[in-house]
Amino acid sequence: GGYFSNFSPTYNGNGALAYNTGGTYGVFNEWGTGTTVGYGIPRSVIIQNGTAVTLPGGGPTNRTIDSLLQITSGSLDLNGNNITLTPNATLSETAGNVVFGTSGVISTTRSLNAPTGTDIGGLGASITSSADLGSTVITRGHAVQSGGGNNSIKRYFEITPTTNAGLNATFTFKYDESELGGATEGSLLLWKDVSGVWVDMGGAVDQTLNTITITGVNDFSRWTAAAGPLPVQLASFTAQPVGNGSVRVSWMTVSEVNNYGFYVERKAESVGTWSEIPNSFVAGHGTTSTPHSYFFVDNTVASGSWEYRLKQVDLNGSVHFTDPVRVTSLTDVQENAPKQFALKQNYPNPFNPSTEIKFSVETTGHASLVVFNSLGQQVATPFDGVAEAGRYYNVRFSADKLSSGTYFYRLVSGKNSEMRKLLLVK
Repeated sequence: GGYFSNFSPTYNGNGALAYNTGGTYGVFNEWGTGTTVGYGIPRSVIIQNGTAVTLPGGGPTNRTIDSLLQITSGSLDLNGNNITLTPNATLSETAGNVVFGTSGVISTTRSLNAPTGTDIGGLGASITSSADLGSTVITRGHAVQSGGGNNSIKRYFEITPTTNAGLNATFTFKYDESELGGATEGSLLLWKDVSGVWVDMGGAVDQTLNTITITGVNDFSRWTAAAGPLPVQLASFTAQPVGNGSVRVSWMTVSEVNNYGFYVERKAESVGTWSEIPNSFVAGHGTTSTPHSYFFVDNTVASGSWEYRLKQVDLNGSVHFTDPVRVTSLTDVQENAPKQFALKQNYPNPFNPSTEIKFSVETTGHASLVVFNSLGQQVATPFDGVAEAGRYYNVRFSADKLSSGTYFYRLVSGKNSEMRKLLLVK
């Protein structure tokens, strides 16, 4: 490959324009515009350059690939240009060496009849469906998509099938790590543009293959990937044994986005599978920035050690799970205590990210242990239930969602109340 400064090269029917000398070319002037292979228009373009190659600006300008656009080193900046892959053409990229650019797109049109997961044109969008989508336009762009206070990674797909309903498709969205823009890869979710509103569709991330896969897609539009915001942010999630062998599961949210509600799931510790507890649904508060407290009492648990988790469901049906918490039923040996009201200093203190708070009550009845920040705002409720006199309660408080600083915890039981200070250092 050479550098043509004053004229466009002439290619034969199999002509390929290659930047393969390992140089540091800047603007890529030699690729002619138009759709006919021949004078100035190569059938294939191969980029093996020391740095990124940039197409000339002043676009949008249309350029065509009829066989192969191969990038092995040195990415290709679209710089406002649009590249079309003919039905016979393929894009081939390597990790970190990709087509990119805040303006311009790369697209192809293919006939997708009962597609079986092929990476269409090498663009990074794979579809599996028993339906015939017909002639389908797949367009890939790299401008950051924004909505709901959140920004996407630097890739999106616009997918427009002729038949675009009842597809029940599996869709795999491939990305390059250079496009993350600071997003946490393991937290990526797929988002779909529904009439101008970005909707969280969920999806499973494979950080080895750099893909996000979702099933049950009935129609396509514009899709992107982003790491948040999370539909629900939890301040606390605890499970505590209460009287009569029951377990009280309590949680507090910091904020909620399109939250339909919660189901409580349970399994035996270290064994078994998760199962939803019957009648455990607790309705959410939709979208709110106000903290809310929730609880559910499990009256069906047997003796032993159990784990609990929340299945949070969005209004669009997407599902998210919390990390589990462990609880042991009241059949275990209890630590006896004098029948007096007492709130111990948490240990360890300072702590990160969790600490244990020990207390006892004078008379059996409702008790609450609440944590406040330095502004007096309630941030967590580690315990809220019936406490029995004559035993110590050891409550674990996790502050992994809170920032470093001084906090206060207060125990209230009947007419008794006491407050102590704790210090979170991260």
